[in-house]
Amino acid sequence: GEGGISKEMILLGLAIKLGAAPFHSWLITVAESLGWVPLFVLLTIQKLNPLLMVWNFSQSSSSLLYSIIFFSLALGALLGLAQTSTRALMTFSSINHVGWLLASSALSLQATLVYFTVYSTILLAPILLLYIANISHLNELPFVQLSLQHQYLFYFCLLSLGGLPPFLGFLPKWMILQLLMSISFYTLSLVMILMSLFTLFFYLRLMFTAFIFGGGKILQNKNLSLPLFT
Repeated sequence: GEGGISKEMILLGLAIKLGAAPFHSWLITVAESLGWVPLFVLLTIQKLNPLLMVWNFSQSSSSLLYSIIFFSLALGALLGLAQTSTRALMTFSSINHVGWLLASSALSLQATLVYFTVYSTILLAPILLLYIANISHLNELPFVQLSLQHQYLFYFCLLSLGGLPPFLGFLPKWMILQLLMSISFYTLSLVMILMSLFTLFFYLRLMFTAFIFGGGKILQNKNLSLPLFT
């Protein structure tokens, strides 16, 4: 009926506001021109209100909502693989996380808020480090002088964002998968798990770019000498 159509229109509007795929193109354009701190606000705090509204509408128009979730999960993960700009990479990662947030908002407000809080917390450290080091491109990572503590923090947060156990970011994902499986949403759960592997891959690529090519700095920091070269 008309009520259903109007709710779907509102849901579409909220999806655009969230930057969920396939309505994500504005988010990428805006992200590239923002500083790191405004980008953090755009990727986290600005998503809270639309998510709460989606939670109100989620019961009625599930097919559209699940299409948006699938698109966000897939495009966020797969297009993120092709990015060399750190801002675009973080933004595509955020689109993938929006898929998770939307899936949880269809099930449980508590799960959504837990996921949102954890995501915002673990995103903060990499964003601040990229801001301090002023890195806009993957190529710049190996040349950045970060202290050992900052490097470890950067790596742990990236692995956490990728949802690798036993890091913090794994727990809300596990919780959402449990919720989905409890109502027999096995296909969606499988897609979420597979796409998490892709996001983990591009976080690992971010890590290895910094770690392997900048590995000499870590060894110098710890004053280690490799037996092979002595």
